Amino acid sequence: RTGEIIPIRKSQDVYEPVYKSAKEMGIAGQKDPRTGRIIKDDDWIDMRGNALFRDDPPEKLFERVPVWDPEKNNFSTVKRTWESGYFNKRAKDWNELHPENPKTPEEMFLRIQLENQILQAKGASLFHGRYYEESRKLRDKLLKTLEYYEKLEENLPEEEKWKIKQTIRAQAYFVPDEVKDPVEYLRDRLVQEENQMRYIHEASAAADVQASQAQETLNRVKTIRDYAIDKSADTLARAAVYAMEKSKKLKEPLYIAPENYFPETWGGHPGELKELILKGREKMMELLQSKVGKEEAEELSKRHIKGTFDTGHAFTWWKYYEGNPKKSIEQNMDDFKKWYLNQVDDLVAAGVVGHIHVSDNFGWEDEHVVPGEGIAPIKEFMERIKKAGIKDVIVEPAHRDWRAMLGGWKTFGGSIYGLPVGRRENWADVEHSYFGQPAPPYFLYGESAPDPEHWTLWTGARME
Repeated sequence: RTGEIIPIRKSQDVYEPVYKSAKEMGIAGQKDPRTGRIIKDDDWIDMRGNALFRDDPPEKLFERVPVWDPEKNNFSTVKRTWESGYFNKRAKDWNELHPENPKTPEEMFLRIQLENQILQAKGASLFHGRYYEESRKLRDKLLKTLEYYEKLEENLPEEEKWKIKQTIRAQAYFVPDEVKDPVEYLRDRLVQEENQMRYIHEASAAADVQASQAQETLNRVKTIRDYAIDKSADTLARAAVYAMEKSKKLKEPLYIAPENYFPETWGGHPGELKELILKGREKMMELLQSKVGKEEAEELSKRHIKGTFDTGHAFTWWKYYEGNPKKSIEQNMDDFKKWYLNQVDDLVAAGVVGHIHVSDNFGWEDEHVVPGEGIAPIKEFMERIKKAGIKDVIVEPAHRDWRAMLGGWKTFGGSIYGLPVGRRENWADVEHSYFGQPAPPYFLYGESAPDPEHWTLWTGARME
C-alpha cells in the first residue's frame, strides 16, 4: 500500500504488558461457550472473565486485563527476545489455527509491536474522550441557559439588569469574588467548554487515526519475500503475455526464462526457481483465463514461462553444504552431488526447465572452467536433460575462452564441424579471435615483461 520497508532487527527486544491469563483465572482447558474453542493456558480474559484468544483482532484484545504491581505502583511488563523462541511459538500457535494464512516469526514480532501501537492509540483516545459526553451535555445546558438569559436581558429595563447579576466565587484563597453579568459569564463558559470539546475532538481523533493506520499496516503487511515473489510473478506474467503476442509471427514461441543465480541471491536455490516459475504461470493464467479459458491459459503459461538452469551457479551451493562431519570430504561430495541431481529431477518433473547453461567449476566460485575439467556432475545432468527432451542448451564459454566449446564437444562427444560457420569465418578465426571479440593480454610475464626496476607506466605504477 505504501511501499514502506519495515526492518526487523533480531537483536531488538520487545516489551509486552503482562495480562491475566486463562490459566491464572482457572478457565484453561474449558470450552468457550461463545466460540466452541478450547481455552489454552496462555489465552487471556476480559474484565468480565470471558476468554480472549491470542489470534483475536487487536480491537478485541483491548479488553484484556493487565496485571497491576502494587509494590512498584505500575502495570507489569515482560521482555520478549528471539533467543527465548517466543516469536517462533507465537507463529506456530497461529499457524495451527490459521493454516490458510500462515505467519512467520518475523511477522509475529511485528504484529506484537503494531498491536502495542494500536492499544496505546486506543488508550489515548479513551483518555482524551472520557469526559466528552459530560462536556457535550454541559455545553447543551449552557446554550439553553444562555438563550434564556439573553431573552431575559432583552426584556429588562437597563436600571433593573443589576438584579440578575451573580457573584462568582473565587476558586482560590485570597482572590476576591467577582460580580458578573449572567450572559457574559455564560458566554465565557461556553467558549471554554467548546474549546475543551475541540481538544477532545483533535486529540482523540488523532489517536484513532494512529490506531487505524497501525491496524491497516497489520492487515496488509507482507514479508519482503512474499511481496517480491508476487511482484516478480506479475512481471513474468506480463512479459510472457508480450512474448506470446510477438510469437504469433515466429516459427518457435518466445518464452521468458529467469535463471537460478548464486546462492547469496534469492532465486539461486533450485526450489526457489521452481516456486518463481510456478507463481509466474499462475499469474499468467489469471491474466488469460477470462479470454481463452482455463485449459488454454494453462498451456500458454507453460509455453511462455520456463526456467533457465545454470549448472555452474547451482553447483556453488557446495560451499554452503554442511554435510556429515563423520564422513570424508569425498563422501560428502558424493552426497552433495546426489542432492544436486535430485533437485534437477524435481525441476524436470515439475516441467519448469526450458533453457540450459552448461558451465563447470569446483563448487566455490563460478569459474567457468572447461566442462569436464571441474567437478560438477555435468554428464549425469545432461543425461537427465536429454531424457526429458530438453534441447535448448548452450555451453557457456570459460570467460570468452574457446576451449570451453572444445571441452563441451569433447565431453559430450560432439564434432568441431558442428560449429555454425559464417560466410567469412574459418577455424583459425574461431581459435584466435575469441569468437570475434579479441582482447589484449592483461599482464605480461617471463622474458617479454619489461624490467620493473627500470620501466614503469607514466602513473608510476609498476608492471606485474
